[in-house]
Amino acid sequence: MNNKHLATILVIDPDSLALTAISATLHAAGYSVSIAQDANAALQAAQTELLDLVICDERVDDSDGVETIMSIRSQKNCWDIPIMYLSRHQAVDVIHRSHDFGAAYHLRKPVDPQALLDLVDTALWQLPLINEQVRQQKLRQPHFAIPVARVVDQPAGALL
Repeated sequence: MNNKHLATILVIDPDSLALTAISATLHAAGYSVSIAQDANAALQAAQTELLDLVICDERVDDSDGVETIMSIRSQKNCWDIPIMYLSRHQAVDVIHRSHDFGAAYHLRKPVDPQALLDLVDTALWQLPLINEQVRQQKLRQPHFAIPVARVVDQPAGALL
């Protein structure tokens, strides 16, 4: 997806302040944004909308956000959508676990608006391009978007 004005991004975060700030940043940059504060709303959006990217917090419904990612991945049209994982932590096990379940990026909260937009732009063109090349070469059917683990750290005082 090269045209950000056509991209639809689902943002999942139980924190209404973070959800509002992230969705406002994306909307101001020209993206179409859907929001969900819980796993049920996220799954409903995945079932009814044509999504180009999912941004999911590490905690959804008092459980691991990975469960939400797995539920979204199980939807027919969502198996190769790029996923970005949001976390207040940068522990290696959290990053690896999100990566194992198909999250291509791990972005630390509080989110720096420019870092968010840079990663979103990259996720929207890089991972679909890789998946399409794999499909054309008929090497294999990708199970998830081919993850490129990248951790972005912002200065401690950076707020969205």
